[in-house]
Amino acid sequence: MRISPSLLDNISVCPCFEYKPYEKTGDSAADEGILLHKALETDEDGELNEEQLRTVEKTRELCKAIQTGWLAWDTAPVDKRIELHEQKLQSSFAYRGLMDRVYVNLAARRAFITDMKTGRLGLIRDAKDSFQLMAYSDMIFLRYPGLVDEIMVVLSSPRTNETSDHIYHYTEWESIKERIQKVIDSAEYPFRQPRFHEVLCSKCRWFSACPAANRALVPVVEQTVSIPASILTKPVEQLTETELAQNRAAADLFAAWSDLRKKAVDARVMQEGLELEGYTKVRKSGAPFIPADRAAEAWELLKSDLTPEMFIAACGRPSLNKLVEQLADDALGATLDERKEKAREHLFDVLEDVVQQSQSSEYLRRRAKLDLRLLGG
Repeated sequence: MRISPSLLDNISVCPCFEYKPYEKTGDSAADEGILLHKALETDEDGELNEEQLRTVEKTRELCKAIQTGWLAWDTAPVDKRIELHEQKLQSSFAYRGLMDRVYVNLAARRAFITDMKTGRLGLIRDAKDSFQLMAYSDMIFLRYPGLVDEIMVVLSSPRTNETSDHIYHYTEWESIKERIQKVIDSAEYPFRQPRFHEVLCSKCRWFSACPAANRALVPVVEQTVSIPASILTKPVEQLTETELAQNRAAADLFAAWSDLRKKAVDARVMQEGLELEGYTKVRKSGAPFIPADRAAEAWELLKSDLTPEMFIAACGRPSLNKLVEQLADDALGATLDERKEKAREHLFDVLEDVVQQSQSSEYLRRRAKLDLRLLGG
């Protein structure tokens, strides 16, 4: 397992935890988190909407307040002030890490580290209990041995207006390293056992095959599916409050279960080349599109062919099909289909370096009415 500071907190909860592989989709929480952290690092906000900008500004204001009030930043000699933004630093262990923002005032023998959490659920632990912040403190003590006496570490959740802080002293460095080592050892222990955790499990790549998660789900499933079928089929307007809650719980469970189960079943059918009664294999090539952050670049390349109004009409995230339709009127060809094909060729020729391909997909489609024999009926 590859250890990193951001992984330590999760490993401390479950030694088998591993993040799902990151896939850029353009609209996921992970994508937004990367965007916000990039703005915090570079101070360039052009890609942020108003709400995202407010989120980053709150963190900047927090940093400024702590710089002034605790770190005495403004009065320190310039050659004693060090700023580290997303700079990879060495730890006392076999890994490196990036911190959102770090300020070191060697004159005051103090440092300040902040980590911004961009999610909407708020902080799930205090700064003093965060192994991630312990790891960052270790890096600063290692980089400036004997030069920094105190490190203030701060977790901030600007979207929920939460902050948590703690101060580590140089005398605590050895105990910090001991605590981190125990977490690393638990992950490297060959007989480690997975543990179920409601918040983390959905982020773990092993969730669908994790025995701990499955054991935790069994009583929930049994309790939910034990609801009489008559309650689940009863007209909604006739349900009591308890029955409404039971219906909603069952619906949520079945929806979550079906999404995970369908993907797992479809993946196995595709990988092993199986044929399922009543289902057809569907393979879709990824659709080409222009990423939103490259729309301005696409416009610069296309503006000789389109008016601004025509381009805007094809926007949101620029749709290639809409752009093709806009260009088809001026393309050569006797029929509309011929003109569209010429316009498409021209569009891809001009925007070759801008266009991206979305992920291809494979799944099963039911051919006809669901055969109740498959459900044991």
